[in-house]
Amino acid sequence: MVESSTIIYIDSYFYLIYKFIKALKSTHRHPVNKILHCIGAFMYIPGIGLISGSLNGFQTNPVNGIILWSTAVGLFFNWT
Repeated sequence: MVESSTIIYIDSYFYLIYKFIKALKSTHRHPVNKILHCIGAFMYIPGIGLISGSLNGFQTNPVNGIILWSTAVGLFFNWT
């Protein structure tokens, strides 16, 4: 027997996925948004790498990572 709290949790999880997909589809309608998302996607990985590298003891600059990551986040906003 499944508890009611588990059912609510699973239901809200699928609702969250549904809303995320819906938001993703609505932001990719305009060609400018598609271009900005493509540019921003390639900035996420190095930004997160610089931040996590400094936290793990590597000789990276976390400020550069934060700037790169926040620029990528800015490109994902809906500009149209």
